[in-house]
Amino acid sequence: VIIPGAVSGRRINMAQAAIDDMYQSGKAYVESWDTGAVRVGKVEPRHRDIPHKLIDAYALSPAVRDMIMSERVVRFLNLVFDSPALAFQSLYFEWGSEQAIHQDTAYVRVNRPMEMAGVWIAMEDIAEGSGELEYVVGSHRAPEYLFGGTSKWMPHHDMTEHPKFLTHLQTEAERMGLRLERFR
Repeated sequence: VIIPGAVSGRRINMAQAAIDDMYQSGKAYVESWDTGAVRVGKVEPRHRDIPHKLIDAYALSPAVRDMIMSERVVRFLNLVFDSPALAFQSLYFEWGSEQAIHQDTAYVRVNRPMEMAGVWIAMEDIAEGSGELEYVVGSHRAPEYLFGGTSKWMPHHDMTEHPKFLTHLQTEAERMGLRLERFR
């Protein structure tokens, strides 16, 4: 679902200013992988020059919360789920993660997975090659991969099945005739 103008430019600018302050003050955490291993640590100004994810900025900034909980987004989610929306995680990217095509439900643990939605807010105009969001149209209909044959969640600190999970997604997309698209 695309909601044009769901977040005003004013809200985006205020959130961006708050995020800029987080990079300077070190008052946030990042997940980075510039050394070949995934690391979580305090944000530093140098992170702006390398691929990383700023984690849960909404928890630190009223301006970021105001942006991600904009009225149009919240109204849509409230109507879909017939209950109040709750933000419980946020990731901010200045660089595309270059993460393989995946399903967030394998990584994001929630008690009621059918009540989870991902929301992507583009804080700048998106053009080809800008790190745009990639997705497989219709992939929500693909059968879940079960880790260890029993769980839809990837075990913490055990990546042994991760390649099988990614292969399963690719295989199912091909079997179902699904196509990859880039959101622009």
